[in-house]
Amino acid sequence: MNGKSVVPTYHVLLIGIDRYPDNCNSLWGCVNDIDAIERLLLESPGISIPANQIRITRLAAPYPGYQSTSCFQSETLTPTKANLVQALKVLAGEAVRPSDRVLIYYSGHGDQVQWTGSPVWHEALVPHNDQQIEYLFDVELNALINDIAKKTDDLTIVLDCCHSAGATRDLSDVHPKGAVRVLKRKISIVTPPNLAALGLDSGAAHGRAAVSHLIQTFDPNYLVVVACQSDERASEGAYPPEQPCHGVFTHSLLSVLGERNATQRASLRWTDIWPMLLAKVADQNVQLSQRTQHPWLIGRSERKVFGGLWEKMDAGYLVTKRPDGNYEVGAGRLMSVTEAAEIAVYGPEPRLFPPIGSPTDKPVGRIKVSQAGPSSAIAAAVGAAFALPMGARGRMVKPGECQRLRVSLKPEDATLKFNLEKSPLLEIVSAKDPDAEVEVIAQPGGGWLIGNDTEPLLANVPAGETQALIAGLEHYYRYNTLLRMVRNCNDPQISNSLSVRLLDCNDQAAMKAMSSTELADPKLPEAPRDQDRIYNLQSGFKFCFKIINNSQYGLNVTLFNSSAGGLIEYLSDALLRAGAAHVMWLDNQLGAPFETELDEMPTGVQGIALPDYVTDRMIAIGTTRRDKNLDNMKLDKSVQEVVNENLLRGGLRSLRASAKTSVAPTELWTATVTPIRIKIEQ
Repeated sequence: MNGKSVVPTYHVLLIGIDRYPDNCNSLWGCVNDIDAIERLLLESPGISIPANQIRITRLAAPYPGYQSTSCFQSETLTPTKANLVQALKVLAGEAVRPSDRVLIYYSGHGDQVQWTGSPVWHEALVPHNDQQIEYLFDVELNALINDIAKKTDDLTIVLDCCHSAGATRDLSDVHPKGAVRVLKRKISIVTPPNLAALGLDSGAAHGRAAVSHLIQTFDPNYLVVVACQSDERASEGAYPPEQPCHGVFTHSLLSVLGERNATQRASLRWTDIWPMLLAKVADQNVQLSQRTQHPWLIGRSERKVFGGLWEKMDAGYLVTKRPDGNYEVGAGRLMSVTEAAEIAVYGPEPRLFPPIGSPTDKPVGRIKVSQAGPSSAIAAAVGAAFALPMGARGRMVKPGECQRLRVSLKPEDATLKFNLEKSPLLEIVSAKDPDAEVEVIAQPGGGWLIGNDTEPLLANVPAGETQALIAGLEHYYRYNTLLRMVRNCNDPQISNSLSVRLLDCNDQAAMKAMSSTELADPKLPEAPRDQDRIYNLQSGFKFCFKIINNSQYGLNVTLFNSSAGGLIEYLSDALLRAGAAHVMWLDNQLGAPFETELDEMPTGVQGIALPDYVTDRMIAIGTTRRDKNLDNMKLDKSVQEVVNENLLRGGLRSLRASAKTSVAPTELWTATVTPIRIKIEQ
């Protein structure tokens, strides 16, 4: 040590594959992609990391006659499966330290296949092989990535390839010299991989750290950026025609980053550039007469593009400027964004939204919704029009008519009603109103309880803490938005088309005996249900999810846990083909189960007996839209936590640190709720 600080290294693995067997499936822009990323990292203006701290490993298979600009041609390896696996294993070895950053950039073919006898679709990268097509499957890649993530949590993976049925980046691409080539796809059913043969751990039976709530959040300690959805094609082409061929996603990313200096590049977060990146991808697909592709993020969008320290932030609604001068909001009627709703717009700061109307609440502007669709809305500025900052995001500050949270007071209290209705999010209704969504119950010794139809004890608010009560109810407004959305997702063409089953993972001996292929679609018993057919589990029960799409359309499915305490945990999302199934494990690690654990119960409750169990709701939402990310629905705090953070201390607020498919209609939505009762140990 000698008192010297360790200088972190930026490990970059670049993989570009243009050449495939017999040249029948070859591409033209993949090696261009990785060479351009290399220049971006090393040439001026750079990314504020000295070149001697960037360690680049290059695997490339260019088309014949390609003239590379890479500084690493003499060290370049052929991107066979064996070499690709070995390069990933090196990143999981001693060369990478916890303080290091890692970037993996893959440009080449992608495929999506089924294994014999399984309804589950598996994504795969397609390494170079002169003799035959071979695959690096998702279960293999995930095992390798998870091993790297054990070495460092500063890991970014970018995949500019198809994740659809077939091994091409697009059906029709333009050769740099102008010749048009048409490539056909073939759906494959193949033999499952053997992870043990590659010296990989299947991921079974991982020990998990204790958590403070029911479901451990699906929040991998790395970020994956993909160029398109799992049933879409990632395009490539030359634009303008005299320029080198590139993948549309990579070209768009280079364009966004090329407009920034080194300091800006170093600080950019994915959330900052995402709207602009999506717009450029869509525009370039139009220029090339290609099908639209929808890039996707898996993990926290607050992470920086080139790695480095980052902090969590509230996602908010995506807000973009329209050509007509109005604004577009990435949420609509299904998310309670209706006509006349007002939305405050912020830049990338503050990371966490402050209380509405507080001294620290300083949005850059405010917009009012004039037209709302199911999942998007059009709005105009309240007052003068304003420019949107990079990474603009919004939050509801005044709901439209009939969209405020309906709160009942027991007993009714005129003074408390007057104080609560100062919040634009709250509407006080009669104590007998059957449509009340949450209730506030006065305690004999002063103070209040916040509860709902399934959980009478969401939070306990001390006497005199009206502002803390308002903060808790405003937080519940956001929590309730997901529950309202479930009621509204009822398009008859796909109604009741999703089924969610919990599989029992408590037989650890059986789990350890399973191979990776068996864990991908495990034959496990269903978790126990009670006489009401509701899952009834003990605290500490281990399970995984199996989701089945019974509709005739491919559906983009997002799974949430709506916890008993007021958390909304984003668990995962997946694009399920018609009739397909998807098995979900914790952190995407095969064999790593979810585990039930109780939320912290409110204390100091008088006159009300504690229940025997609490009820969490697993909510699966499916849509035929491919561009809808429901990340803004998640809530990282319970109602009680928000109440505690807003308690008055000597007149000041004390804030704690946050811890084969039919062509589908344009937009259909469906949702299903799977309750889970968790027994409380008395």
